[in-house]
Amino acid sequence: MPSTYQRVTEWKVTTNGRGLNVLMFDNEMAYGNKVGKKRREHAVSIGAQERHGHSGDEERAIKEHQFSACAELAVLKSLKLDGFFPEWHSIPKTWGEPDLVFERIDTVIDVKARRFDRYDLLLPEYKDDWIYFYVSVEHSPVFWLAGWCFGWEIHDLGARWWNNPDPRRPDGGGWLIETGRLHKWWELLRMLRARNS
Repeated sequence: MPSTYQRVTEWKVTTNGRGLNVLMFDNEMAYGNKVGKKRREHAVSIGAQERHGHSGDEERAIKEHQFSACAELAVLKSLKLDGFFPEWHSIPKTWGEPDLVFERIDTVIDVKARRFDRYDLLLPEYKDDWIYFYVSVEHSPVFWLAGWCFGWEIHDLGARWWNNPDPRRPDGGGWLIETGRLHKWWELLRMLRARNS
């Protein structure tokens, strides 16, 4: 049976064995930045709380939304399978909505973007049946898809609670999972293909 994977070179992605590096082209970055700005406008319009501690610094708040949107697009780009594509919630309808949804196979992915490769996956809160995908934006427009896990397995992966000392961060902290303990990106592709068959 022929593989349903797209050849990696068609989508400008490379792997270094630790994760997947996805190069975002100028038009993709521009689109992600546009979506990020719209998200910030939407968040302000509904009175959503600023979770990143950038209250009063609108430029940084917009940048956080733009990084997140571009990271989600990088994951979306890496998950292109023949005839099998998730829905992207570019502008969430409600707070706490997942980023990518494979409705046909009842699978949701929440992308967690971090500024630096050296950071670990941080989950202020989690849902057991969601997949959390950690993406570093340090070398943007190259995004490092470091790995993923289900919410139900974070404690098996050695998650520890981190109290954020920054008083500007209203969320107070979250669960940290070391990057090296996360599942590899290709394991997600394998699982999605199995669920879709």
